[in-house]
This record gives sequence, C-alpha cells and structure tokens, in this order.
Amino acid sequence: MNFIFEKFNNLKKFLGLEIGVRKFRNFNKSRISLRPTSVDGILLVETQQPSANDIGLSFFIPQFLTMNGGKAIGYSMIPAKWITKSKQALRHNFSVLSSAGCNEHLLVPSYSDINKSKYCERIKEEIFIVEKMDSANFENYQIDGVIIGDLVYDVYLRSGSQATLDLKDPIFMIKLVESLNYFFFWQEYFSKNVISGVCVSHCVYNFGIPLRIALKYGIPSFQVNAESIYRVNSEFPHAYTEFKNYRSDFIKLPKEIRESAVVEAK
Repeated sequence: MNFIFEKFNNLKKFLGLEIGVRKFRNFNKSRISLRPTSVDGILLVETQQPSANDIGLSFFIPQFLTMNGGKAIGYSMIPAKWITKSKQALRHNFSVLSSAGCNEHLLVPSYSDINKSKYCERIKEEIFIVEKMDSANFENYQIDGVIIGDLVYDVYLRSGSQATLDLKDPIFMIKLVESLNYFFFWQEYFSKNVISGVCVSHCVYNFGIPLRIALKYGIPSFQVNAESIYRVNSEFPHAYTEFKNYRSDFIKLPKEIRESAVVEAK
C-alpha cells in the first residue's frame, strides 16, 4: 500500500497536480491575459528549473512579452530518448510556466555518441582542435567567437570526482560531444529564428550555451530565479558579478560619503 501511495504522490508531483502548484496556475490564469501579436520574436525560457523559480518567471515572462511582443517557448536540454522526451512534453502541459504564457515547448536532444548527432562532422572538426589544446588554455576555448570552454569545464567537473581538467579522460570527451551538439543546435536555431530574449536558471554548465550565443548577437539575456531577475551582458556573462565594479563605483561617490563609509566599515 505504501508503494502505491508513494507512486501516486510522485505522479501528482510530476504532473503538477499538488494543491500549491494548482493554486499558482489558477492565480496565473486569473491575472495574465496576453494578446496575440504580429511580432515574430521568441523569448526562450529554460524549463529545467527549481519549482521556486516559477514564481519569478510567472511575473517576468508576461511582462517581457507585453513590452516586446512575440511569444515564449520553453525548452529542455535532455537525453535523446523517446520516453524522456515524451515525459518532458507531458510535464510542460501541466507546468506553472505554461500558465504564465510559455505555451510551446522545445526539446533539445543530447547525444554522447558523436555518430548519432546531425552535427557529426562539425563536432569532429572541433574535437580535432581541442585535442591539440593545452588544459591550461581550454577555459577560453571558443567557436565562432563564442566562448564555451569554461562551460564544458564545469560540466566535466560536475560529472564525477575529478579535481581538475583532463583533456585525455574519456569522460571529458563524452561531455565535450554533448556540449558541442548543444552548441551547434542552438547556433542553427538562432540563425533560423528571430530571438528576442533568453532566460536561463544558471549561467554555467550547458545551460549557459544559448545565453552565450544570445550575447554574441546582443540579444537581451536574463537569469531569473526565486530571488532576483538578473540581466547579463557580454562583458559579464555570469550573474552576480557586479562586485567587479565595486572599486570604480566607490571612487565615483562624493569624498565625504567615501570617508564616512570607511569609518563605518571599520
């Protein structure tokens, strides 16, 4: 009986049928009324986010669409298995984001087997380049002017207990292929569609790939979560990096404020 009860609760959670989620969806439906627009722009919204982020996104998405027009498309970057894709598509239909104006859903498949990717030849070309690189320089590895080396680095370290980067590790090559497949997918997608904005949960790992491509083209890019809405730029592609300007911003303050601040800080 406990087994059945547990499975039932898991199904409710998966489909967003918990009372709190249902109430928030109804709340969104009662206050959000987006009118059809002739603008072609697409706001890309990552859907692999903690449920708490749905609160911020429920206000961000309709506001962005009201100001810029177009439509919002949610996307998931997942393994290329039909059951996984089916589950994600079903889940999105019952999600809070679908009630916030993110009606369409895009599944971006992940391939660790290079021969299964439609970008096989391009990936092989990049692997040839990476194999000639030094680990110390890989963090700045880029394709067509878009730096992704640090993102792949993050993915690799997160995959296991590796203390640092090892370009000869077979696991690294698997993660590299996955990241390159994502990169070429998004590069093609951006070239074929009008993208008005990108919204991610994190600026790191493979989640940061569409964001980096967007920044290359000057497309507004955001990290939205339960606590904040942060707009990143090409100079600072990571959220929460304003501390880098603290010294120069402090110098711009009037002298009396700077002096009193130093005294208070002591």
